[in-house]
Amino acid sequence: MSMSSPLLRRHRLVLAVALLALLAAACGGGDDGAATSATSEDPSTSEVADPPDADEEEPMTVRYLQASDSLAYVTYFVAHGLDLFAEHGVVVDRQPNIGVASQAAQSVVTGDADLAAVGTTGAYAAMASGQPLHSIAVYAKQSILQLNLTEEAIARTGLSPDAPIEERVQALRGMTIAVPPEGSVSASQFRTVLEEYGVDADSELTLQPIEDATALAASAREGQTDGYFYSPPTSSLAIAEGWGRAWVSLASGEVPSLQGLYLIDLVAADQFLEANPEAAQRFIDALDEAAGIIAADPEQARGAVRESFPDMDDALFDAAFDSVLPAFQDGLAPTQDGFDLAFELWSASLDSPMELTYERAYDTQFVE
Repeated sequence: MSMSSPLLRRHRLVLAVALLALLAAACGGGDDGAATSATSEDPSTSEVADPPDADEEEPMTVRYLQASDSLAYVTYFVAHGLDLFAEHGVVVDRQPNIGVASQAAQSVVTGDADLAAVGTTGAYAAMASGQPLHSIAVYAKQSILQLNLTEEAIARTGLSPDAPIEERVQALRGMTIAVPPEGSVSASQFRTVLEEYGVDADSELTLQPIEDATALAASAREGQTDGYFYSPPTSSLAIAEGWGRAWVSLASGEVPSLQGLYLIDLVAADQFLEANPEAAQRFIDALDEAAGIIAADPEQARGAVRESFPDMDDALFDAAFDSVLPAFQDGLAPTQDGFDLAFELWSASLDSPMELTYERAYDTQFVE
């Protein structure tokens, strides 16, 4: 065979490539070579994903409901807006709102929800009647409810909104006021205000029960009622739209005997707390972090809550948020004094007073 044949030239080319490869391997055994060897032979240094952390918590789903999407639930909205539930390993399965506190409390007893943020008096009523549930935290430690009257109704009173509170309440005689239905904390606290100043809720004025918050305000705007009693931002609509003014504001503390009056409790059935203490603790931990932010950085809290009310006018939102802020700056833990005030006022308004102790009402292990 000729030395210049194509076959011989092909063999020489293959040999040359092989020699070059061996030379590169001998001369290039630095960091890259070491890394290549370790990757292929030592799994401990390979660039694969780290194994799951043995201490990493699996998310827990909690079915949660509250009465409405008002600013009575600022703590929840802060935790939601800042993704604190996710950070604490909780997936919140939000259930449809239930506006009557007694019905919302019953939902956790029947297992339709795990946790419910309900009106404090509704929670007390359920527990005093023997329902197997406890409150595990207090959302709002000062009532933020407000009575607005239409301009026409105010004109009939002949009084100014700056008149003494006793005169303003007594001027409600003969009026029709829209309130949430009986069994709600709003209806209970409005009756307390009336009784504080000697007005009989059943004989001296008409209470028009309306569950839907929007319909409450609309009833006054359209002249069907003389005013309405509710929490912000709904309670701020009359002022923002110019057809009404605040007549009684519990958030301002102008009813001295109602200062520090609890408004919203977080309740759970005893069965759920016994079976799922970790889920309850994670939920409370997220709320507790939110409560700390509300106290330390109200502007961060404002921004977080704003995300839940994207369509609200800025001025309306800011006025409403500022009015309720003090009610949420004292953490989640209940106190004996707070319970005594809320329970005694509520019990005194009943035809047949009920019995309930602080220890029976509150399971404080989670907030502690």
